[in-house]
Amino acid sequence: MYVTTRDDRGVWGPLVNLGPLVNTEENDRCPAFSPDFQIFYFDSERAGGYGDKDLWWVYAENLRSG
Repeated sequence: MYVTTRDDRGVWGPLVNLGPLVNTEENDRCPAFSPDFQIFYFDSERAGGYGDKDLWWVYAENLRSG
């Protein structure tokens, strides 16, 4: 998954890969931020979950380092 930002003029910046906290080979998808942009949610089939497709989250500040 990738993220981008838009400046005050409405111009989109470059895509930034969110790194290994959320990007695996296990069907990571359906990204969404909490209303305050503090938590990043996504759906994944990675190991360690409770079923086939689980909801995962990470504090958004942890994504800054990639």
